[in-house]
Amino acid sequence: MEETEPKKSYFTCTELREEARKALSGNWKIAVPMFIVFLILTTIITVFINAIIAGMLEGLPTQYMFRTIVICVVEFIASVIPLTLSAGLTISYMKIRNGETVSVVDFIKLGMGKGHFVRNIQISLWIILKLIIPIILTFVSMVILSMGFLSSLFLGILSSEGAVEVLNALGNGFTQIMGISLLVLIIGAVWTTVAGLKYVIAYNIAYDEPELSPSEVVKKSSKIMKGKRGSYFILMLSFIGWSLLVPYTMGIGVFWLVPYMLETHACFYYRVKDKI
Repeated sequence: MEETEPKKSYFTCTELREEARKALSGNWKIAVPMFIVFLILTTIITVFINAIIAGMLEGLPTQYMFRTIVICVVEFIASVIPLTLSAGLTISYMKIRNGETVSVVDFIKLGMGKGHFVRNIQISLWIILKLIIPIILTFVSMVILSMGFLSSLFLGILSSEGAVEVLNALGNGFTQIMGISLLVLIIGAVWTTVAGLKYVIAYNIAYDEPELSPSEVVKKSSKIMKGKRGSYFILMLSFIGWSLLVPYTMGIGVFWLVPYMLETHACFYYRVKDKI
């Protein structure tokens, strides 16, 4: 009987981190400032959008549910720009890994430039569509929990007998609803995270294979990551030691840690891209 060769791993965490360090050697002067510029831009955008939301809320009805839905819709639309910039950042570290020349602001063009912006949005929407069930579960449970918390807080502040009677009437039913919502929130969050790992290389594929449509990019990412999500999760988890050291650098260490992680992600992509 012919013996089958044992299945070999595509990489070890140590190998990929070493490969990433080699790619970053001599390129830290680009990799670190690029991430800093990305942080500054996304922070400015977030602050600006929050200011817009605050202005909008003044003219909205006071119903909590309506205001919550409006805020979520606006923030979703606002997240498009940071999302496309994140895609551009991912691609920039791919180019560093390949020895290509990259400037500190190239990620803006790669994320929002002609031929990239709409494509990145389309890919993001396809990913959201694939994760729609766990996203809805998470969102609904968060809304129920926040409403329950605010209601109990409001009733608890009131000292009237009516408020006490309401709390007593809710009793175990209220506790059960909150407990179930918390459980659904945990399940939804875990489900979204685990399922989302199938699409972590979608933007890499989109740049590497521009001939593919957004739906094909997402489909191929899922196909490549089949059986590799655990390896990717462990790879990212291997940075936990460095993450724990960041507070001791007064947070400055994150400017080196994140580029290191993104470069390792790029190295991971090139190790698995043809392993379908």
